[in-house]
Amino acid sequence: MLKPIHIILLLFFISALVSCGIEEEPRSEFTTPFKRHKIDLSYRLGDTFSVLRGSDTVRFYLDYSRKTRMNYIIRNEDDTIFQGVVTKHRGMYLLNRPLANGRYRISAVKFTDSTVVGLETEYVQGFLIDREVAQGNLDRMIVDTSKKYILEIDREMATQLFQTLLHNFDEDKLIIDRDYYKHVDLINSSGQIVNMPTAKDAKRTLQVYPNPVEMILTVVKSSELEYKYKIIDLAGKEVHAGILTDDKTEIDFTHLPAGEYILSALETRETVKIIKK
Repeated sequence: MLKPIHIILLLFFISALVSCGIEEEPRSEFTTPFKRHKIDLSYRLGDTFSVLRGSDTVRFYLDYSRKTRMNYIIRNEDDTIFQGVVTKHRGMYLLNRPLANGRYRISAVKFTDSTVVGLETEYVQGFLIDREVAQGNLDRMIVDTSKKYILEIDREMATQLFQTLLHNFDEDKLIIDRDYYKHVDLINSSGQIVNMPTAKDAKRTLQVYPNPVEMILTVVKSSELEYKYKIIDLAGKEVHAGILTDDKTEIDFTHLPAGEYILSALETRETVKIIKK
């Protein structure tokens, strides 16, 4: 893998191409996304977060389409830096960007409770993967190299590849915007829920019982509005979804394994932690 000094030289080379009007892109493309649980990043980070890079603070906004399961990462409100499916594997978030030819460009990002690594490095990671292909280090994944470098995911090799790529980048400080974040539970790197909302954070419109639940969970809402809701597990996988139309709604938890879940009302972004016995 490349050393940091090589990354600096690579970035200089890319900048030189752009300044000369040459729109160079990485040659490496994947036949499929990295197939793991699809993640809604806003359930990890809230609607918005900031990244501190030296003396500069950059704000990012998150959006998610439930229909297409696509995540959108927007920089400073008007610059969409990523649109695609996000999957999680071995502590990494794999950003799978669909290309017009039906293939994917994949890059890795790692979030902790206070840092982020690899954000906005899709092109650099792409060129680093190009170099690995050229050096013969990814032969097990290569499908074709005649024009593009077409790669097929080998989970073991791809995991090692992206983990090593992330070691080449510095950590940036992650700042959660509390005003946007107060209805969203943060799941840390150990899978624990922290920063749960309290009564002073917002007026709740949802109550649930019994909690812990063994079979049937009853959801009571004080608002007359209909709420779309979904239930996700701690891996970010959606296990159930529906609409809260009546004052009381019963949800069957019988088929779900024991553990912790998050019930989220999509319109209000109100969340409730549910424990299944």
